[in-house]
Amino acid sequence: MAPFVKEVAEYILKLYVGEEYELGSDSVLRRTAGGESTLKDYLRGRSFFRKDADLVEQFKSDGADKAWHLEQRNLSFLDKSNHWSLELHQEANKIYRDAITESGMGQSCYPVLNDYISNVTNSFEPSKIFSKQMNQLSLSFLIPMNRTTAYYNELGPITECLSRLYGPDLEKAGKRCALAMIRSVFQTGSSDKIKACLDMRVPKHIIHFLQDSDSEVRKECLLTLLEISKGLQDDDFEIIGKSAANLK
Repeated sequence: MAPFVKEVAEYILKLYVGEEYELGSDSVLRRTAGGESTLKDYLRGRSFFRKDADLVEQFKSDGADKAWHLEQRNLSFLDKSNHWSLELHQEANKIYRDAITESGMGQSCYPVLNDYISNVTNSFEPSKIFSKQMNQLSLSFLIPMNRTTAYYNELGPITECLSRLYGPDLEKAGKRCALAMIRSVFQTGSSDKIKACLDMRVPKHIIHFLQDSDSEVRKECLLTLLEISKGLQDDDFEIIGKSAANLK
C-alpha cells in the first residue's frame, strides 16, 4: 500500500464526499494559483479519467474524452460531478471513520495511512486564507492542495450537518442549528474548513432551504449564503499577478 497511499487516501475521500472526478478545492485553488497553465492542466480538463502520464503532446482524445468535456463545460462549479447523498453518506461514513477516523489522523492499525497524513500535516500547517496577516508566500503554499489532519477532522462535522438537513424527521430547530453550524465554518476563515466546504460543494446542498416553509430556516439559509458571498466582494480582493486572493 505504501507506494499508493496518496491515491488510496484520495479515493476514500472522493467516495466520502461523492466526487467522481476532481475535488472542488483542487479545481478552485488551481485556477487561483497565479502560475502559468501547463499542457497537462489544459488536457486534464478535456479528458475523461486519464492518467497524468497520458497527458502529453502526443495525446489523442477519443469519444469519451470529447463527450465528457462537452458535458462538463456547460455545468457550473456546484453541479460538476458531485453525487453526495444521504444514502451514500450512510455507507461511505463507515469506511471513512474506519480509515481516517473522526480525529482525521488516520487509523493506528493502518500505519502507512497514519504516517502519510501526519507527514502532510507537519510539512505545512496553513493559517487563515481570509486574513490580512497572511502574506503572499503563505498564499502560494496554500495552492499545493495539502489536506491536513485539521481538514479531515472538519470534513466529518460538515457532512454530519448535511446528513441531518437531509434527514426526513429533522425538526425546524434542527435545520436552523445545522445551517448555523455551516455558517460558522465560513466565519472562521480557516483554510482547512473552506477546502472541506469546497470539496462538499456546500451551497448546492443548502440553497433549496430558501424554499423552506419556516421563515427562520429561510433566514438562516440566507445568512449562510451571505457569509459565503462575502469572499466574493471586489473590495476584499487584491490582485497578485494573475491570481485574486482575499486578504481582508
